[in-house]
Amino acid sequence: MGEAKHKEAVLRAALLVECDLWDKPGTPEEATAVAEIRRLPIERAERAPADELAWGRMPARECHANAIWYSENDPSGQTEHVVGWWLQGDIFMLHSVIRAAGRYICITPQEWDVPSIFPFIPDPKITWIAEGDFRRYVRDEYPIGAGLRADPAAHRVAILLMRERLNAGMKPRRAMELADREACERLGIPS
Repeated sequence: MGEAKHKEAVLRAALLVECDLWDKPGTPEEATAVAEIRRLPIERAERAPADELAWGRMPARECHANAIWYSENDPSGQTEHVVGWWLQGDIFMLHSVIRAAGRYICITPQEWDVPSIFPFIPDPKITWIAEGDFRRYVRDEYPIGAGLRADPAAHRVAILLMRERLNAGMKPRRAMELADREACERLGIPS
């Protein structure tokens, strides 16, 4: 298998796992959390340059571990781990960044193209529970998982469509583009 085909297969598998994480009914706790989070200030977060991320050898998909490690090992002692929400349309993706010199910086490499600046909502109500080598995040004792949805029913429909497209052989990036476009249309946001 060529390198491009291998990367496509890895991305397809990762997206199918993501579909499974998000395919669940909404709960009153999720709706309450989303309403509260919408009242929190939205900050500007920026991605560290790709060459710095490569030099730091931070693994993709490990934002919490990366930010915790960085803040604990920063020789200046000036870096803080901040957990909150990467705002993606009507999705509040659980995400960790570092805060240094008043700036929110994402130090986790992304597996696909994402904006270099993105909306981030720090949330002081998020705590974590250590379970061996794993950390489980909660907000007011509500387990968060991958994140929260403003409209769980609509998001489940989008997940179903994306899963169907991926399983039918659509290229993963195309399936993501369609999902993003459909989410923007649903929210009335120009894509």
